[in-house]
Amino acid sequence: MKTKTVIATIAPFLLVGAMGATAGLFDKGEDAKKDESQQPAGQNAGMFNALDANRDQLISPQEAESSADVAMSFGELDKNTDGHLSADEFNEFETIQR
Repeated sequence: MKTKTVIATIAPFLLVGAMGATAGLFDKGEDAKKDESQQPAGQNAGMFNALDANRDQLISPQEAESSADVAMSFGELDKNTDGHLSADEFNEFETIQR
């Protein structure tokens, strides 16, 4: 008798959890996914994070001025010409330096 009571008590919670998981309720938000995919790679990670003063995962021209090399290469790195460097664009910085 106790087993049936325990199962009856737990079953709705298991059902709600399963429904929530399939509906994406427990997924990370789009911003969190973007943050993970937009991280600079290799040795550029530290430099990107140091230049990104407002932590918006973009480097503005004003933030780029903290590094003469980045500031001089800004136009070449900004492939989509949106006026900011994304992590993907900034990853090209190492290539340009060589």
